[in-house]
Amino acid sequence: MTSCSARWLRWRAGGGVAVVANGTPLWLQDTAWSRALRGCLEQWLGFEVGHACGTDEASRRRYRDSLAGAGFGVREIGVDYTDELDLDRIVGGVYSALPVDRLPAPDRRPLFAERIRRALERHRPFTEHVRVAMLVGRVGDEPPRHQLHRGSVRPPPATTSRPAPGTAR
Repeated sequence: MTSCSARWLRWRAGGGVAVVANGTPLWLQDTAWSRALRGCLEQWLGFEVGHACGTDEASRRRYRDSLAGAGFGVREIGVDYTDELDLDRIVGGVYSALPVDRLPAPDRRPLFAERIRRALERHRPFTEHVRVAMLVGRVGDEPPRHQLHRGSVRPPPATTSRPAPGTAR
């Protein structure tokens, strides 16, 4: 993230940005199937796959610090959910996370998917616990418009309308 002044960008009061991290990568979760997937990927790729793709606390701290350094007030909001995956979603998730130069060649993808299937099949069900972390950077002193409530985002309470500045009622 490039650091720059929020004033230089001329953000309007209450304007801002959000950085969203959609959970821990499939191969770094604390489950038997995730550890099996990690082993399979490391064997296929030939190196350890420990990178968290910006979803880890250290990365979020860097993003938070960059936003604050640029003049934003920063809040973190989280949403947690659990999902059950099938093998096609796991293979698709791996494909979407790999850089293009690390993807198996198209003619080798069936073999790659089969290797994942064999590595994971005895670890069913494939339950994934996801924490979506959102860093919300806002300009100005306005309170946050949403608050976390039991794993979901609750909209702000309804307010009365006010005339725009410089206009009469």
